Amino acid sequence: MAATKKSTETELMTFRLGRQLLGIQIDAIKEINCHQRVALAPVPNPCVMGVLNLRGDVFTVLDLGKLIGLNSNRQRPSDKFIVLQAMEEHIALAVDRLEDVLTIPLADIQP
Repeated sequence: MAATKKSTETELMTFRLGRQLLGIQIDAIKEINCHQRVALAPVPNPCVMGVLNLRGDVFTVLDLGKLIGLNSNRQRPSDKFIVLQAMEEHIALAVDRLEDVLTIPLADIQP
């Protein structure tokens, strides 16, 4: 049996929060969604914007900028979401602007 070569690159979906360029590995993303309305939820956590209903699945919408401590220049609620599904959790991350899918060397990624 041949040994498998460990990949030295990964694909990232890049996006902006304010002026900061960030990325999420493409295989963690369920879909990219724009122009959906967030239903506000009475939640005391300022990082939770509300919920999003996508074809019968309900996703908690998180303001990623607030969650990681980045200020956003957003003047109105975001309508751009990166939808993730990790195990049983349904999460949508609100972002300011979607960019490109980039192939990046693993050595160049910063936490």
